[in-house]
Amino acid sequence: MAAYRIYVLNRADRIASAVDADCETDTAAFTYAAATLGNDSAAEIWQGRRCVGQLRRGVISLGPPETPVATAETIWPPVLAGKPEGHSA
Repeated sequence: MAAYRIYVLNRADRIASAVDADCETDTAAFTYAAATLGNDSAAEIWQGRRCVGQLRRGVISLGPPETPVATAETIWPPVLAGKPEGHSA
């Protein structure tokens, strides 16, 4: 398990809060963020000093900001029941 920090962003893209999560992979960290925040929020996912990516209103971007890669709906079910696989919090 690796330690991740999910920074929840407000509408001005400023940090509103932070959530710590232990996840097995980057994908599990995105799954956790998507399940926790829903599609109306924005967040940055970090592992230590490495920016894993962003989740902005259902759009996933890997690495430092820009270039959307996929939407949450194409990777995970829109609503995940219980805790997503591969993480603990």
